[in-house]
Amino acid sequence: MKLIVSALSSLLLFFSLSAYSQVKDHSWDLVSDRDAIAIYTKDTDISFKAIRAEMLINGSLEHLLYYLNEAAIYKDWLYSCEESVELKRINKDEFYYHVVVDLPSPIYNRDLVVKCRQWTDAEGTIYSESVATPDFIPEKEHTVRMMTYTSSWIIKTRPDGLLAVTYESLGDPGGALPAWLVNIACTRGPIRTMRKLKELVEAKSSESVKAAVVATSFY
Repeated sequence: MKLIVSALSSLLLFFSLSAYSQVKDHSWDLVSDRDAIAIYTKDTDISFKAIRAEMLINGSLEHLLYYLNEAAIYKDWLYSCEESVELKRINKDEFYYHVVVDLPSPIYNRDLVVKCRQWTDAEGTIYSESVATPDFIPEKEHTVRMMTYTSSWIIKTRPDGLLAVTYESLGDPGGALPAWLVNIACTRGPIRTMRKLKELVEAKSSESVKAAVVATSFY
């Protein structure tokens, strides 16, 4: 049971219903708040809970966008991601990608084909939205293709230099999975994924600062 719950938790950062209107007018319930990462859930009109993740990153915007925009390295920080690949690049702000999430037998792996686009508003806030494009490539044998999905990221640079990151999703992993089991797992995947992303961005930013200091010491 623990193995299944742990694996299911990885799905919930990927697989989301496109109808955000299904979220009831309830306030978000804080379920975890540690290491500058807060996870919230909210009841919905369907059987599954909506998820909201907020975190602060002490790192550069450049490095955060690197991890968000390079599909080939999603598996480095997305929990239980077995495979990730960019399928087509339209421009620097728009691309298609494919991910496969590994689940324990007898549950079939899930996969998702997504079109992602980003834009920046006049105040410098960065937005990223993704939608499922399930017919972009053929389905894989023994893998459940997710047919509906949306997700969103909002990234703001605070006056103190920290990056304020918000992610929201309403997830349904599909297949014959009971809602109560999915809801048990709904916070574990996002927590582990956000923690790993935060660690990678902060480590990469720290390395860049150290390299810059070393470089300037020669002048």
